[in-house]
Amino acid sequence: MGEIKDINIEIPEGFVPELNNGKLTLVYKGNKFYEMPKSWEDLNQHLSGEYITSDSGIEEVGELIPLITTKRNKNIIPKGLGKPILSLIQLLQLRNATWKVTDSKPAPVGVIFPIIYDLSSGFVRLGDQNCVNHPIKFSSADIASRFLSYHSDLLWEARELL
Repeated sequence: MGEIKDINIEIPEGFVPELNNGKLTLVYKGNKFYEMPKSWEDLNQHLSGEYITSDSGIEEVGELIPLITTKRNKNIIPKGLGKPILSLIQLLQLRNATWKVTDSKPAPVGVIFPIIYDLSSGFVRLGDQNCVNHPIKFSSADIASRFLSYHSDLLWEARELL
């Protein structure tokens, strides 16, 4: 047997070394940043998921007949998010109506009272007043609390989007 020497090999990006039966092979696993779609058109794959029908039902699409990414198919919702998105749409309409009748739309700066899903507790609740980037928020804690109690079922359904 010959002398054992250390050698340094620079592995190209996207390749992973695999040792199999004493042989080292470089296997291309792809470059995750290069393969990440940069636009809708770059997605270029078959879509499947759900969409909201004209009567507010949730229909699955793409399982039997895959859809290609086109301008017509931008309304396909990832599977499992149809009901949460429909609930959020309803909540946004209810929020806007509440803002109108109670004059509780928060100013761009100032104190706000958002309704959030707290992952640590598992509850939908009023959030901290410094949480500004939430879709369901009010300028009054009382109105936010009433909204939370009136629409708790919808808020629960949309929790992962809050």
